[in-house]
Amino acid sequence: MGHPSHGENTAWPTRAPVGLAGWLAFVLGALGCADSQVAPGAECATDEMCGATGSCVDGACIAVDMAPPDATPVDIGPDARPAPDARLPAIGDACDDADDCVTGPCIEAAGDGRRVCTGPCSAADPDSCPDGFVCAAVSNAGPDRTFLCFPEADILCRPCEDDSDCGGLSDRCLDLQDGRFCGQACDLRVCPEGYGCVDAPDQTPNCAPLSGVCSGCFDPDGDGYGVGVDCLGLDCAPEDGAVSPGAPEQCNAIDDDCDGAADEDFDLLGDPERCGACDIACRFEGAVAGCVDGGCVLDACLPERYDLDRRLDNGCEYFCEGDPAAAETCDGVDEDCDGAIDEGRPGADVLCETGDPGRCSAGSTVCDDGAIDCVRRFDPLPETCDGVDEDCDGAVDEGLAELGGDCDTGQAGRCATGARTCVDGAVVCEPRPGPRAEICDDVDDDCDGAVDQGCPGGLGTGADRNLTAFGGGGGGGFALACGAGMAAVGVDVRSAAEVDQVTVICQRVGLAVDRGASPHGFSTVAQGGQGRTGSAGGGGGGQSTLVCPDGSFLHALQVRSGARVDQASFTCARLDLVGYPAQPRFSRSDTGSRTFGGNGGGLQALQRCRDDELMAGLHGRSGGRVDRLGPICRTIRVQTR
Repeated sequence: MGHPSHGENTAWPTRAPVGLAGWLAFVLGALGCADSQVAPGAECATDEMCGATGSCVDGACIAVDMAPPDATPVDIGPDARPAPDARLPAIGDACDDADDCVTGPCIEAAGDGRRVCTGPCSAADPDSCPDGFVCAAVSNAGPDRTFLCFPEADILCRPCEDDSDCGGLSDRCLDLQDGRFCGQACDLRVCPEGYGCVDAPDQTPNCAPLSGVCSGCFDPDGDGYGVGVDCLGLDCAPEDGAVSPGAPEQCNAIDDDCDGAADEDFDLLGDPERCGACDIACRFEGAVAGCVDGGCVLDACLPERYDLDRRLDNGCEYFCEGDPAAAETCDGVDEDCDGAIDEGRPGADVLCETGDPGRCSAGSTVCDDGAIDCVRRFDPLPETCDGVDEDCDGAVDEGLAELGGDCDTGQAGRCATGARTCVDGAVVCEPRPGPRAEICDDVDDDCDGAVDQGCPGGLGTGADRNLTAFGGGGGGGFALACGAGMAAVGVDVRSAAEVDQVTVICQRVGLAVDRGASPHGFSTVAQGGQGRTGSAGGGGGGQSTLVCPDGSFLHALQVRSGARVDQASFTCARLDLVGYPAQPRFSRSDTGSRTFGGNGGGLQALQRCRDDELMAGLHGRSGGRVDRLGPICRTIRVQTR
């Protein structure tokens, strides 16, 4: 059975199976609300209903001293009373729970873990509890409050976390300035000296320290001043360790010594170090500062310092090692300390050479930045085509207004158009932009009168070569080749589990030109109608056709074979002509593939034509089926301009 925490608004646990009603009947009887003696023979359900000297046996009350000595013992369960000659548990006896007590509930004594029996008492009778106990109200609401005897204990200002750490049911764990500490119910007692009776948050009156702290000295900032008898005194700034009655006064606009005045020990009206305020120190560059009526003033300039602008914010701003009576010379020094350097143009207006080009070379002297300098006498003029540098930029006859604009050079290609240019004092038409290396762009780039020389102008075919044919040795040899100038663009194949028959589809090889690119793009293209070679093999299987995408031709073959060709995979590719005319070469791009036949036999090496070749046909051996198969590669020749 669990025990309620101290301070909860709930009834104490009671002896089973009587319950709360039975125990309250017992308590009310003890307070005079019911007879403590019950007549023998009265009906009952529990011992409590039979009074303090009675016992409930077989549903009827009997007096414990009237029980016949030879009466048969009756088992009345776990709540059976002790034998009549045994000492009954009393207030203050140790217990574990209410079953161990006949006087009332089992309570925890002063939060120390010890549990003792208690019983009801009268708030009007100070002697209704035994010595060492005090009568206190249970925390139930209403006018008929229940009072129980609680062990007396000195719990005031004991550290706690909640009400269960603080003795009786009406003793509360209070929030004070220095933490959480136990109060003590004061509805039936007088608080000790230094304590007052205050309401806890739930309106239960408890004794609490009048100082608001339980510590001997509650001193949050650690300066010795705070709240409590052990403190040096009260602290006017409990969160600031630098401020207390014993602290020295500082010049900081703060009452450091808690005397009600701030900065009273400092002269803020005449001290240049604290002029008008603690944080204002009078300082002027090159000057002696003073303070008058809380305002900074400039007393005097230091040696070799002058106040030329009469401004207070920059003090004696001008430093000068000269003599106000000295004559000025062109040396970058203010000899007379008037703030002006080299005034009066000393050493000026002597003819000299500037070193600038053209008409700007003639000059005269000036005093510039402490030194004699030669500046030009004549300003630049707009340039003309006359062999003279009029604009003094070191270049002759450049940027002329009459120049520029298109003109006819009389040359070829990109050199035919030019711009008017001044050369050796005369206007001529120079090619613009001028010659460059030839590229394939339908333009005479090198201005030699020929357009796109070395660029592709067409395609032809050259020699054939047979790549390895894979398969068995049956049947007779065959070669299916396209005519001159043509290449294979596809195949007709009859096949099932094996390749039964092949026929090559042929078309003429042509040159495709992409004039939308610069340089132009060149690639192979199939031209004219398609033709077919003869067939090799038998008539078995089903017929399928592969035709390569536009512009591409057969380029590679890979077979699976044993005694015959079980499978044939053809790859299509387009040949691009790149790098013309400087570094011509072919670039291959695969465009698709297709496989015919079954998966028997072994996979043989891929047979691919070179980048400058296309497949022109097939060769091998055949009878009723294709026994051996390999590609015929044909060289592609580029015809240049």
